[in-house]
Amino acid sequence: MSGKKIICMLAVVFASIAAGAQKSVIEGGTIEYERKTNLHKLNGDNEWFARMKDQVGKYHINYFDLTFTPEKAIYKPGKEYANTSGWFAPACNDNTVYTDLQTGKVTASKKLLEDAFILQDSIHHVKWKITNDYRNFLGFECRKAVGTVFDSVIVVAFYCEQIAVSTGPEGFGGLPGAILGLAIPRMYTTWFATKFTKMDYANPPAIGEPPKKGKMVTPQKLTTDLKAAMKDWGQYVNKILWFVLV
Repeated sequence: MSGKKIICMLAVVFASIAAGAQKSVIEGGTIEYERKTNLHKLNGDNEWFARMKDQVGKYHINYFDLTFTPEKAIYKPGKEYANTSGWFAPACNDNTVYTDLQTGKVTASKKLLEDAFILQDSIHHVKWKITNDYRNFLGFECRKAVGTVFDSVIVVAFYCEQIAVSTGPEGFGGLPGAILGLAIPRMYTTWFATKFTKMDYANPPAIGEPPKKGKMVTPQKLTTDLKAAMKDWGQYVNKILWFVLV
């Protein structure tokens, strides 16, 4: 066999390998997350909760769906779950977060008690430190990254490079792949992917428009107002703010 034929054959082989690698990369779809908060630990220093503890389930669970393309993503409430949390449920159980992945701008709808707010900000600025630890979610190999928000609150994420869009629950991103697992220990809350549906490239999902229902406010203004309104709540106000601003 001549050298020219061998070169041609190798070119075909490498082209096939490259095409296969490209097909394995996923650029859109819908991820279902289970958001799970340990209420017994979250409210552990609340005397009223201590008296009611036996009547409250240990965990408060919500489901959210994150639908995304390479350009945009929307995170919104998913299927319902029967909770017994009552007044002790964590704040903001029906968030909608719209992210323009090209500009890095986020528009979020957050509800606190009876008030709805629209917050516009940039994608969470997290100084991620990528580790050599891995964990499997839904059959995807995910790499662990650790960062901080609110100056000192630790965030642990597991991202999947095969799902090659920098997105995740609650507007988190900034990693070389979609986040399938997220934990914020100080909030006693995890977001774990429970289902993934790959995008049909012939019919990409309609992401829709940013949420509009609510009072437009900056995160800084909302923080100031809530701290003033809850000045007698002690350190508990910080827990509320984390759920509002995360």
